[in-house]
Amino acid sequence: MSKNGRPSLLRDIRYFGPDRAYLADAEEVTAFGRRLALYLQANGFSVGTWTHLYVMAMPSAAHEEIKIETWMGAGDLDWWLRFARVSVPEKFLDMGTVEKNGVLVDATEKALCFLRPDMAEEIIEASKFVQEKANELRFLIKSTTSKRVKLDVSVGVNAHPLTSVLEVLRTVDNSVYQVVCAPLHFYGDAWDLVGGVTEQAGEVVVTPRKSFTAQLASERYGGPLRFPLAAFRTIRQPIPNIGPITRI
Repeated sequence: MSKNGRPSLLRDIRYFGPDRAYLADAEEVTAFGRRLALYLQANGFSVGTWTHLYVMAMPSAAHEEIKIETWMGAGDLDWWLRFARVSVPEKFLDMGTVEKNGVLVDATEKALCFLRPDMAEEIIEASKFVQEKANELRFLIKSTTSKRVKLDVSVGVNAHPLTSVLEVLRTVDNSVYQVVCAPLHFYGDAWDLVGGVTEQAGEVVVTPRKSFTAQLASERYGGPLRFPLAAFRTIRQPIPNIGPITRI
């Protein structure tokens, strides 16, 4: 992120109603927005100096241009986010969840294409891919390699009430794949909990970052995450990791 005018990578996409409050019953599309933001970030996508896009659904009987706004109207206070006011059908708030989610996905694509018309084709393809893969997606946070073992730590973003997961992929001799997962209180905790990963004394240890907030997050999970090798299950083929994602 940058306040000095340099481009930043997109980190998050969220959804709001016309009153600028979070939309209710939007768990699935919220997960979609998070996954799409991470997928685009992994591919170097930027919309400027700010990092968070808030899609604001504006029920309207007439077509209106997309408008980009700050939260308070003062960029120094909310430099890291922008609202995209996107017109949606007048009866949007009365729609069922599935229909409403479809409208919001379309609104997301329109907002991103408005911001980056030079990447419209890539944005649409990314949206289709993220919708298709959904909770199969894994976003890489940390990777280490020794002579025989490669360890990849990633996060899988799920829609509430399902919990997002921290996943460790253990690859032995480039041919044996083993995974273990741990539930997360919040998907964003993953970037605090993963500062390093090592294999030692019959277990894989995931240590937190060294920041103060990361240490607090680690305490909520009982300290560094430890996974005995016996807890890993062997799989035929791992889900490909996307990334690495440096920070949300």
